[in-house]
Amino acid sequence: MISAIIPAAGLSSRMGDRNKLLLDFGGKTLVEHALIESADINRLIAGFYLAGEQNKSIVVPFYQGQRGNPVILNSRFKASILDVVGDVGCRRIVKRNPDKVFVLEMDNDHVIRDIDSPEDYDRLLAPSPGLSKQSSISREVLQ
Repeated sequence: MISAIIPAAGLSSRMGDRNKLLLDFGGKTLVEHALIESADINRLIAGFYLAGEQNKSIVVPFYQGQRGNPVILNSRFKASILDVVGDVGCRRIVKRNPDKVFVLEMDNDHVIRDIDSPEDYDRLLAPSPGLSKQSSISREVLQ
């Protein structure tokens, strides 16, 4: 059972005086991983269930060898998650539990496109024909 997926925005310190949560993206306010779509979340959830079948309890998405976000952790890590201080996210939990990590290769770059700086925001708004805007979920890839 998935209780929650919480996209965290960090401290936004690299954005200067701009609050990235209030920046415009397609008529909506911006989120940390603005290109994540429902199909991407569905793929992560499917990966979480597959990970459980393999006795893994942390799902880390990758795209072409690059680690992405969001990461999904089993509820057994709740106390560790609540102890996270600062802008480190759950990296420490992942590093301390390598035997519990399930690597999920994604079929698009949405999980690695993060908005941490004004330059990242400008790149997000610029047309990028080489980057995927659509995602497709394929159960065969998960198996």
